[in-house]
Amino acid sequence: MMTVVSRFIRGLVLALLALSGPVTAEESESPFDILGFRLGMTPEEITTVFRRLNPDMDLKADHRYFRYSDGLTDHQTDPFLGRLSGNIRLDGKTKSTLYVAVEFSPPPEGGKAVQIVRSDSNIVDPVTLAEYRDALIAKYGPPGAERYGLQWHFPADRTLCSNSANGPVAGQLGTLAQGRDRAQKLADPSQCASYLTFRMKGDPVVDVNARLIDVEHAIRTQLAADAWVARLQAEAVAARKAKGGKGPEL
Repeated sequence: MMTVVSRFIRGLVLALLALSGPVTAEESESPFDILGFRLGMTPEEITTVFRRLNPDMDLKADHRYFRYSDGLTDHQTDPFLGRLSGNIRLDGKTKSTLYVAVEFSPPPEGGKAVQIVRSDSNIVDPVTLAEYRDALIAKYGPPGAERYGLQWHFPADRTLCSNSANGPVAGQLGTLAQGRDRAQKLADPSQCASYLTFRMKGDPVVDVNARLIDVEHAIRTQLAADAWVARLQAEAVAARKAKGGKGPEL
C-alpha cells in the first residue's frame, strides 16, 4: 500500500516536470524548458533558477578560452563562462541524484544558454513509465518522434538537422558547429530546428536523461567564434611582422 509520504514524492516527481521559471513575453511563445531552465537565458538567469531549486547546492562554473598563435608565440583569449552545473538533489543514503548542466555559447556573440542537460539517477518512489510519459506530453505536447525515448523539435517548420540526444550538438557541437549535419551535407543554420529529448529507464522509471538544444544559435555562435579567433591570429601575426627583425638568410 502506498504511504502518504510515497504519494507525496510521486506527486513531486510529476510536479517537477511541469516546473517553470519566470517567463518573459518572448519566452512564453515556447513551452520548452527543463525544470525552469530555458534556452537563451543569461548566466545570471540560469543561476537564479539553480538557487530557486536548491539554495544550498554546490554550483560549479567552468570557464574556457580559445588558443591562437602568431607563428612563434602562443596566445589565448580572455576566459569566458562555458558551463554552469551541479546536483540539485544528492542523497547519500539512497544514491538518488538530480544533476543539471547548462552550456553557454562562446564569444563574441555568445553568453546565452545553448544546451541544457538533465540527469536523474536512482529515483526514489518512482512513477510508472506511462505516468512519466503522460506528464511529459501534458507539458510539451505530442512528441515528434518516440525513437529511444520522446523527442520534440521546434519550430515545426524547420529541419531536424540532428535527431539524436547524443548527436553532433552534444558536447562541443561537432559537425553542426561547422555548418554541416551528420551526413556532412551543407546545412543553413536558420533551417535547423532546436530539439528536446527525454529518455527514461525502467518501469517504474528509475533513471532519466533529457537534453534541450538551440541548434541554430549553437551553430551561429560557434562559427562567429571561429572567425573571431582567426582574426585575432591574423592580427597577432601582422603585429609580430610589424616589429621587424631579420628575415631569413637566403
